[in-house]
Amino acid sequence: MFANTPIAKEFRKWVLDTLDREVSHPVYQPEAPERFTRNDTRNLARLVWCITRGFRFEQAWTNAVYYSLRDVTGTPSPMPFEAQHIPLLAEECRRIY
Repeated sequence: MFANTPIAKEFRKWVLDTLDREVSHPVYQPEAPERFTRNDTRNLARLVWCITRGFRFEQAWTNAVYYSLRDVTGTPSPMPFEAQHIPLLAEECRRIY
């Protein structure tokens, strides 16, 4: 399996040294952001309901509030909100209400 020639040994040493060098440097992986739990999402839905209840065309108002919240946080529609967005969400809800 191993070649016994000096060139093959030198090549094998070079490859292993290169691999060791590449593996020894840890790759930075940022922490995953803390996402909303089901309870957080339920509380946000209740807050949006409190803001929009009693309006005519209530579902349209609800959609508009969620659109505004997603616009402020920069979170696309199917993605859940993150815990770091709570101050932005609170400020936007105050502004709307």
